Amino acid sequence: MFVRVQDEVVRFYCEPCDACVCVMCTFNEHRDHEIMQFSEAVIKYKDNIRQLMLRCKEKIDKFDSQIDSLNQCDDILRSVEQKVHDTAIEYIQQIRNREKQIIEELQNIYGPDCMQQLANKKELLAQVAYSSIGLPLQ
Repeated sequence: MFVRVQDEVVRFYCEPCDACVCVMCTFNEHRDHEIMQFSEAVIKYKDNIRQLMLRCKEKIDKFDSQIDSLNQCDDILRSVEQKVHDTAIEYIQQIRNREKQIIEELQNIYGPDCMQQLANKKELLAQVAYSSIGLPLQ
């Protein structure tokens, strides 16, 4: 079993540095360290590696579960927000309809003659203004 690091085959394991090393590194940086064949290190640390992998898998499973919970929460939140928005639009439409009804009732109370005179008010004011300054009306 060999591993490539920096384009060199790693055949050794340095115990004190807890690192895989190539042949050149065993003579330089790690020359006074306890070095073993990579395949021997794999056998020696196999159980430890398995335990670490199991702990990692448990953590990954826990994170996956948390992400699922967050996704469910996000879905619920978006759904409720949409319902609130839809309900608000519905209420606004009901209020506008009621407003229109009340205005129609108010106009009916005053009658069509009053409403017509209110519509002609601007024209009437203009006539009064012209007549008060002595201008002929056209």
